[in-house]
Amino acid sequence: MRIGVLILSLPLLITAVPPLKSKTPQCRAVAGSLGWPSASTWSDFNKTQLNGHLISAVPMAKYCFSKPEGACTDTEWPSGFSRAAIPGAA
Repeated sequence: MRIGVLILSLPLLITAVPPLKSKTPQCRAVAGSLGWPSASTWSDFNKTQLNGHLISAVPMAKYCFSKPEGACTDTEWPSGFSRAAIPGAA
């Protein structure tokens, strides 16, 4: 009988306990934020730890606006193939 009561009250106990929250922020550092490494730190890390395999993420909009035409075409913008051709495209 006691086991039956425990099993029936278990869902109530689970919903009564609030979920644990992390005390550390869940955001990641992005280029330009306080947690982002400087260009020299990034370069040193890439050379010493990763043998030059670190690729800096490039937002698609930044790449498009850096093109000589000044923008990506309507075909390039949504294309996964265009993004795949840009090292580090995000």
